[in-house]
Amino acid sequence: MARSKGAAPDKAASSELPEKAVFETAAEVRQADEVVCESARGEQENSVYAVVMSGVSKAQEAFKAVPSVGEGARKVAYRGIYYASYGATFGALVVAWLVPANGFVGHAVADGAKAAKTAFQRQQAAEVARQTAEEGAPMPA
Repeated sequence: MARSKGAAPDKAASSELPEKAVFETAAEVRQADEVVCESARGEQENSVYAVVMSGVSKAQEAFKAVPSVGEGARKVAYRGIYYASYGATFGALVVAWLVPANGFVGHAVADGAKAAKTAFQRQQAAEVARQTAEEGAPMPA
């Protein structure tokens, strides 16, 4: 391949290659081919290495960002739970304030709350009993 005047020499050209453009023996052709191929292999390995190292550095940067993403998710979850709790509690307080305590609606709300509390306590006791039975039971063979 001819190069224009003033252009940089090809990277494949090496000081090991003979200066002549015509090779006289097959051995000279094979030697020139080996030099060019070795030079190309080295350049290819360097470019593959550069791509791999670029990927590694990007993966390291992404890994460093993971804790900050987790912290942001925790903040979003906390705020969501906070506002849901606030809304439920505030709503219940407004309803309790609006409903007269001595009327039939107030008695129905109080009785329903008492029944729900009793059912919840029974469910917890049954769960504790089940866990205790599982821990005390002999292991299957």
